[in-house]
Amino acid sequence: MKPIESRKDLKEYYFDKELVDSYIDERFKHPLGRILHETQVTVINESIQTYGVQDVLELAPGPGRVSLDVTGFQQGVMVDSSDNMLELAKKRLSTSANYDKWSFQLSDIFDFTTEQTFHLVYSYRFIRHLEHTKRMKMYATIHSFLKEEGLFIFDAVNFDVSSPIRQANPAVFPVYDKLYKREELINELQENGFDVLKLYSVQCRFLVQRFLNKFIKFKLDPLVYFLIRLLENEDSENPLEWVVVCRKR
Repeated sequence: MKPIESRKDLKEYYFDKELVDSYIDERFKHPLGRILHETQVTVINESIQTYGVQDVLELAPGPGRVSLDVTGFQQGVMVDSSDNMLELAKKRLSTSANYDKWSFQLSDIFDFTTEQTFHLVYSYRFIRHLEHTKRMKMYATIHSFLKEEGLFIFDAVNFDVSSPIRQANPAVFPVYDKLYKREELINELQENGFDVLKLYSVQCRFLVQRFLNKFIKFKLDPLVYFLIRLLENEDSENPLEWVVVCRKR
């Protein structure tokens, strides 16, 4: 089956109520997913602190998984095209100390416009799903949303590790992902007005870590988490994914 990549089909896929309700439990509660989540959040929070970020824009926040743990900013805007996801994000953040700092915008992200500019735009599990033409358009849009030398943070998938896994198990990956060689990723961003500041490696020994993650069925979550964490190295040459921190040029 061909992975979902059209704008319409992606919107319908992420609008599905059952997917919304199970999204976090299925993907980010087990040790391997927890470590991915923690790395994504840590990179944002450290960037906010290091660069004195005051205002942030999150594109396609889904159920607010990341933003619930993002801290240190003064004002934030979330934009999502799924009202189910946005309502869940509001609900999850309603008990957060940062809730009043957020505003929520229901909009097709490709049609969203604002006169406001931001110190930081971030988005996980969104840019990677866009085919080339849509990515180029989104890069230009994000570039226009950023203040001078503003930051853009997102995730990218490593071709060398992910491609063989996907070829062996295509049904496990229903949504299109762009897979990158490291230099290809850096060059694509430079061509679209961004300088890469750092690539943070995530799931650095993925095949071993995925094997260890299976032992959660024996209720060994703390030990599994500890072992998987030991194998993480933010400067790994060949991780499953990168968290990309780049700056508007």
